Formats: sequence, C-alpha cells, structure tokens
Amino acid sequence: MIVCALFINQNAIGDDQWSETSEFHLNDYTNLVKKDGEDFRILQLADMHVAYYIMDEFNAINRTLSLAKKAIETYKPDLLALTGDNVTGPANMYYGKKLLAFLDQFKIPYVMVMGNHDGEAFMNKRDDLRQEKLAALFETGKYSLFKRGPSNVFGTGNYGVNIVNEKGAIIYGLVMFDTNRDYLRPDQVAWYEWYIKGLNKSVTGNEINGSEMSTAPVKTLAFFHIPLTETKQLREEWRLKDPDGERDGFREDPSSPRNNGMFQKMKELGSTTHLFFGHEHLNRLYYQYEGIYFTYGLKTGFCGYHSKDRIGTTLITIKDDSSVTVEFKPAE
Repeated sequence: MIVCALFINQNAIGDDQWSETSEFHLNDYTNLVKKDGEDFRILQLADMHVAYYIMDEFNAINRTLSLAKKAIETYKPDLLALTGDNVTGPANMYYGKKLLAFLDQFKIPYVMVMGNHDGEAFMNKRDDLRQEKLAALFETGKYSLFKRGPSNVFGTGNYGVNIVNEKGAIIYGLVMFDTNRDYLRPDQVAWYEWYIKGLNKSVTGNEINGSEMSTAPVKTLAFFHIPLTETKQLREEWRLKDPDGERDGFREDPSSPRNNGMFQKMKELGSTTHLFFGHEHLNRLYYQYEGIYFTYGLKTGFCGYHSKDRIGTTLITIKDDSSVTVEFKPAE
C-alpha cells in the first residue's frame, strides 16, 4: 500500500497561552490525507524505553529498533503513534536524538506523547526541565508532528492532528495528552472539551449539545501513556464476564491514578471512540467499556521489563467506511 499521509499544514499552537475563551482555528492543526478507497493505518509503538541497560550493552536497543523496523516495513503504516516512555534515564537527550533519526528514516509522519520516564533524571527522579528540553527535541524530527501544546495547560504535549479525505473533510481527529507522572489534570480536561467543541463546530457548524445535536460529533481517537482510572472498573466488569480473558489481558495491575473527570467528559461529548495507552508492559487489552474502546498497546521492544509473548506493535486501521479495527501484532 502506498503511504497516503501528506502534510497540509502544521499545528501552530506551540507555546501559546490558552483559555476556555480562546478562538478555535481549524487551520492551526496538522492535516494528514487519507486517500479515497484506501485504509489509513496507524502503528502504535508503546513503551520503547530506548536507553542503555547495564549487562546487555546495546543489545536491547538494537533488538527493539529492529523489531520496530520490521513492523513498519511489514505493515506500511501511514502514521506512527508513540505512546510514551519513548526513552528512559538521564541520557534521554542522546537517545531521543537516536530515536528521531531512526523514525525519520522511514519518511512517515509520527505523533508522540510523553511518558513518566521520558523526563527522567538520575536515580529515576523526575525533572520537568529535562522533559521540556526533550519535548523541544521531539519537535525537531523531520517527520514529527509532536507539539508541546499550550504552555499554561498541565504537561508537555497536549495537541491535535486531523485525518482528512482528499476533499479535505475530516474523517477522524487524533488527540494527544501528556499524563506526566501519573494522571491528567482538570485543565487538560477543559482543554480537551474546548478542542472537541471547536473541532465539531468548525466541521459541522453545530454546537455539541448532547441528544439535541442534528449531526453526530466528529469522531476522535485519544493517545496518552498512563491509562485512565476507569481501567480498573473495566477490569472488574471483564472479570465477571470472562475470567480467563481478564487474567490473560491483565498480567499486572493497572495504575490507579485519581479520577480526573476525563472519561466522563469523553462520554458527555460523544466524540472519542477509542483510547490508546501503555505503561503496564505486560498487559494487552482491547475492550469496549461504557461505549468507548480501551486499548493497552503491546510493549514495543526489549528495553525495560517485558514478557517475550507480550512484545510487538499494535495496528490501528481506519477503514474506508470510517470504522476502526485494532490488531495486536506480536514480534516473531
């Protein structure tokens, strides 16, 4: 399949200040073109943790990048989505440059979100200044769509990208969030509401107004690193329905960040259909909970703790009829 993602314009938010009264401009956001009659493929690369690991020299890095390279060449995605913990440890600027060079060789656009290890300093300590420097580096990738986002919204990397057809009509919006050390904050929820409402009004001309809307909201996919706290409730529901499936899906407990209201806001607005995240390296999940699909992407690679049967990539396909499929692609 020919790669059909083409740059139309670049997200102009950068370090701008934002408020709930800010005017939304659709042309501030990058558009990627899906060719008519073809599927649009997104390859999720989760928890790559590119770093030097004592005792294995550079074996883990080389195996991780080889795995990702083979998946990219096999599935020929139109977009790569890196869902956090892209690099690890105090040498993250060095390995960030190495990762960007690796990604840019494929000449495929990519989105990224920050994970709890991306801004890591010595002794696993968090360093927000280091994260800011790494985020600035991520913006420099030749095919990178990563943006630091509004400077007065919590985290680094809250931004949007749109997938459009050849006539310029939006098929799906992609929304990226920085969960930082643990969870999304109220101002990120407010920014998300502003973004979704602005996107919808720009496309349909209508305000989002629940059941009174005359047209369906623009569909969006959300990408972040640490799962929402509702993943724990999802697990309990799944355990009652399918204990064997639940035990296979959750090989480690999901993180338990505080409830930030994001899931309720997503349900209220009715736009976001799928969530994609990582963080727990041993989990593999694709499950619809209260109308929204939750996806733990497969851990991509051998850097960091892992289980050999839970290593690989996750292929997200937006079909020509705008439906979405998700497939786990284990490493061979």
